[in-house]
Amino acid sequence: MISLRYFVIFFGLLLFRFPFLNAQTIHVSGEVEGIWEADTIKAISDLLVPEGRQLIIQPGTYIEFQGPFQMVVEGTLRAQANEAYPITFTIIDTLELSNPYTPRGGWKGLHFVSGAREDSSIFEYCRFLYGKAWEGTAAASGGLIHHTGSSPVRFSDCLFAGSIAEYMGGAVYLNNAHAQFIRCVMENNRAGFDSTGYGGAVLAMGGSLIVKQCTVRNNRANGLGGGFCIWYADSCAIVQSIFQENTGSTGGALFFLNSDPTHFENNLLTHNTGYFFGGAIGLKNTGFLLLNNTIADNNAGQGGGIYCSSGVHNAVMNTLICGNTAEGNGQQVYIAYLESTLSFYHCVVESGREGFGGSGGWFPGAYYGEYLQNHETPVTFVQAQDIPYGIAPPSPAIDGGYADTVYAALPPTDLLNNKRISGENIDIGAIEYQSANTILPSAPHKHLTASPNPFLHTTSIALPPFFDGSSLLITNVQGAIVRKIIINNPQTDVIWDGKSENGSDVPPGLYFVIIAHEICKVIKQP
Repeated sequence: MISLRYFVIFFGLLLFRFPFLNAQTIHVSGEVEGIWEADTIKAISDLLVPEGRQLIIQPGTYIEFQGPFQMVVEGTLRAQANEAYPITFTIIDTLELSNPYTPRGGWKGLHFVSGAREDSSIFEYCRFLYGKAWEGTAAASGGLIHHTGSSPVRFSDCLFAGSIAEYMGGAVYLNNAHAQFIRCVMENNRAGFDSTGYGGAVLAMGGSLIVKQCTVRNNRANGLGGGFCIWYADSCAIVQSIFQENTGSTGGALFFLNSDPTHFENNLLTHNTGYFFGGAIGLKNTGFLLLNNTIADNNAGQGGGIYCSSGVHNAVMNTLICGNTAEGNGQQVYIAYLESTLSFYHCVVESGREGFGGSGGWFPGAYYGEYLQNHETPVTFVQAQDIPYGIAPPSPAIDGGYADTVYAALPPTDLLNNKRISGENIDIGAIEYQSANTILPSAPHKHLTASPNPFLHTTSIALPPFFDGSSLLITNVQGAIVRKIIINNPQTDVIWDGKSENGSDVPPGLYFVIIAHEICKVIKQP
């Protein structure tokens, strides 16, 4: 379970010692390897784990840097602790941590370098505190973790807090690295002193990144991405995570640039601020799917929920976007350029597309994205475990999502690790309503079928018995409408001859039949 509130008492970390270790303090400098078993390790200079060597740190070890020193890892580092006896990395004196004119006040973090070709470095139940990346150059990135190597690194149940980077990645800077963060908390970090900074908690450039069940809160960037800034990712997965109370110039919680190989699902983004654009998310040159997220109560100058810069063609599915505010245009969504768009499928979008801002949103005829099967009434949230963003009847979000797994591989669980489909269909948003006994009067009936399926020339589409007229749509997998058929009640079925709106044969492949709140898939054979 992910907690929206995770309190860390730093004074306790400073005073508490671990009884199962012998009370011992040792001083280290230069090259280090082997096993650290002492109660307290005091680093009196820069440290190096040489290539081909390994350093193992035992649970309960308290590592205290005596000045603005760093630990460079060319080999491997294993710091695997437990909840009762965490491993702590910190500095002796934080007095000048916020002073932009001196490196003092923080240690310089762990540096994984490009020459490393070793096995994974692993960190479990570690506390990384008060890092400071200060060099007076653009290389001043990653207050706690600076990874430019090819060796994988994994962090589980770790805390990254109270750190500053002058340029990029207040806590973590990744450049063509391969990193995983599982059940981690990143809070109170900052990128940028008086200058522009990117990625208040994390800046990831290239490489691969996995973020799962993490809490990212109260981080700040003077520039893009108050929580995370993701650039040119080779692969990226951000799932089942909470982004709360982060602040950036664009993308209060996250900013994505040229990062199409991204899975972004089951996330909660709330109370983030983009003081220029995009209270929750900023997008530029992207096209990945945003699936089953809740984006609520964020604020920005323009685009309280989502901001689209140039080159954006993302799809948004099964997502709640409501309660966001903007000082200017686009309370929920702002599309800045005519060339960009978002397509929405089975979402709750407060005020609908008429409330979109930007040249590609509100300008008459400018919006050209798909907008299918969405609701526009704001959702009243309820408490779900310890998170105030659950849903309850008679919310249109319940059973209102799109559950076909051909286009979107649906997650098996929600943000809280509960079973993803507990009713007749998947819910909209990050948290699934869990009462299986509730009968919803608005629940859709599952009577839309096609036969034969697959088909060669024609297929007969059986209409739902409650159908109220209007039209039937057939779309391709990109969401483009290839055929629109007007229904005359009391029809009970429709024959599709496999042709498009202009009378030409559609190519073989997968198509979606959409009517009211019903969708079924049909396959045309070659």
